[in-house]
Formats: sequence, C-alpha cells, structure tokens
Amino acid sequence: MKNALSDNGVFVCLHEGLSREKTAPERVVLMRLSSALEKDGQSYFFEKGEIVSCLEQAGFHRVDSRMIEFPAGEFELVVAR
Repeated sequence: MKNALSDNGVFVCLHEGLSREKTAPERVVLMRLSSALEKDGQSYFFEKGEIVSCLEQAGFHRVDSRMIEFPAGEFELVVAR
C-alpha cells in the first residue's frame, strides 16, 4: 500500500476496532457474527490498534486513529501518511 501511494498520499481505513479479545463492542460483534460463522472459517476482524501497528511497521510516518460512533456501533478511523 505504501509503495502504491504518491509521496503526499493518504491511506484511510474505517473498521470495527474490536476490543476485549474481539468481544466488544457488542453491536459490532453481533452484526458480524454471521460472516464469522461461514463455512470457510475466515474472519477479517481487526482489534483496535491492530491496523495502526501494521501501518507504522510498514513505514508510514504519521498514523492517527480515533473511535467514531455509528448507529451500528463504534468503529476505528485510521488515517496514515
């Protein structure tokens, strides 16, 4: 991703940002339960701070995040430069 961006490029990600061993926030966990139970066994849930850590390891110089409340629950907004 970093290599695909221009020097002034910005990466933005909005995801569930789960906490408490991926059991919270409850509304988000329940909303994603059916996909977690699908037969392929793959789950693409991210814990709060997990994407931030990966972006920092990938060499992004500035990574900001904050939690945003939606009707479906709280999600983590991550912006990396």
